[in-house]
Amino acid sequence: MRLIFDLGLPNQGGIFVDVDHFRFTDAAGQEHGVRVDDDPLTAGPVMGLLNRRVTTAVVQDRKLTLTFDTGARIVCPPHPQYEAWAAGVGRRWWSLALPTRRNRGGGIHP
Repeated sequence: MRLIFDLGLPNQGGIFVDVDHFRFTDAAGQEHGVRVDDDPLTAGPVMGLLNRRVTTAVVQDRKLTLTFDTGARIVCPPHPQYEAWAAGVGRRWWSLALPTRRNRGGGIHP
């Protein structure tokens, strides 16, 4: 699932974050497990974030946490076998959630 954030500046590309398996806590505090590749319908509750503002974005121990102005939250922990999330601006992107070397299994990671 690609989340795109508008920076609100003219001629400025948006920031994007790609996530697949993550926990979403909605504004009412209800937690949802989201597995986009396995079951795309689990992403439905995330649509409530349309036109919402990110208030904090934190990466700690390869875990991404995004908090929104409604109190909703996305938490994407690292995955032992693949990139759990990636972020970028325009054509440049970064993945700070690569699996540890011993768990990569020979996959190619940019």
